[in-house]
Amino acid sequence: MPPKDSRAVPISTARLRLGMTLPFTLLDEQGGVLLAKGLTLTSTSQLDALKQRPQLFVPFEESDAIAKVLVFGLEELKRRNDTLNVLDDVALQEWMDRPTREISKLSMPDQCDDWIVRLRGLLGSIAQESLPADEAKYRLESFGRGLDAWLQPELVQETATLVLMYRACISTEEYAVLHSLQCAVLAWRLAHILGFTSEQTLSLTMAAATMNVGMFQLQDQLAEQTHPLTDDQRHLIDGHGVESECLLRAVDIKDELWLQIVRNHHLEPDSVPFAQLSVTWQLTLILQRLDRYTASMSPRASRNGLSSKEATRLVLGGNMSPTDNPVAHALLNLLGLYPPGTFVRLKSGDLALVLRPGVKASTPVVAIVVNRIGELLTLPKMVDCAQPEHAVENSIPGSLIKARINVDYMVRRLMYSRTQAFMSR
Repeated sequence: MPPKDSRAVPISTARLRLGMTLPFTLLDEQGGVLLAKGLTLTSTSQLDALKQRPQLFVPFEESDAIAKVLVFGLEELKRRNDTLNVLDDVALQEWMDRPTREISKLSMPDQCDDWIVRLRGLLGSIAQESLPADEAKYRLESFGRGLDAWLQPELVQETATLVLMYRACISTEEYAVLHSLQCAVLAWRLAHILGFTSEQTLSLTMAAATMNVGMFQLQDQLAEQTHPLTDDQRHLIDGHGVESECLLRAVDIKDELWLQIVRNHHLEPDSVPFAQLSVTWQLTLILQRLDRYTASMSPRASRNGLSSKEATRLVLGGNMSPTDNPVAHALLNLLGLYPPGTFVRLKSGDLALVLRPGVKASTPVVAIVVNRIGELLTLPKMVDCAQPEHAVENSIPGSLIKARINVDYMVRRLMYSRTQAFMSR
């Protein structure tokens, strides 16, 4: 039953997460206030109780353009013509084009949400060809410049990687856009490490963000699908590189490096040393490896994701020579054997979330979240796996973890682990 105010906006409970500061008031079916705007969801039991409700609502007057997009997603709003009529396009455009300094005032999980919403709107609009070409081009290029500026601080790179990897490894929710953003962030970081120019790095980053626009809607469908691929789906998958390139050309993207990486990101380059490949194919190879590596750790309705150790072995291979396999070598140096946002079982029996790489690829800094007898820790304990008593026994697929994690708290723990106070313990 809808609330008394028939204009109240329903919200999917799947969009609520631990540590989230509510940008609107939550109402029950009768219009009663459950949680006030501005409160933070800090209790697992509170979050579980909300998710068990059949429906939640947001007061219409609090559901401005930004909140509506967060609640429904831009494409769902376009499908709901009656809701779209009240959407303030000017306010939404101003929000989409906000300076990076405004985004940086948010918590890191909220900053990632901000970029996810932007990218979802862009990819959906381009896939459906619902924007004028000049506007789509402007928004894409603005997105790229903004993402490039956002990623300049090393702390942002680290914390964003933690948030995005964690989310991608535990759930199928919003797989298409989350996977694209995760690959874009990692591609930006790897390209800088491997010595590519700023212009080449931006081309690769935007190729990662848009590589699957030609199968954008299908991607989310496949994440939830349990039956085998149909012939039509296989045809779309096989041709999505070319289709994505065509959609980008249709909105007047002229960056040939970006376009060629998108077109070829599922094709194998010639079997020659990395150094002998053209720049285009070097960057394409980087995206190929990132695409497969991150996708292998993400769960589907039909399977669990791989553990990080399995993903490293199957996707990157065993040869980590900086000469023979520079992409895998750089990725291992960047993320370690156990990337931030993934889970490990320690030899002590404790279960931990990886916060960042440690001194060696196999010795990350972690936060213990579940102790050896299966108790969830209210205050996760930070340890360095270089210490023998905290050595890693194995990696664990994120989709097998039932404990709810306050990601914002973990981001703060990561930041603390970079301080002298922690490193001199």
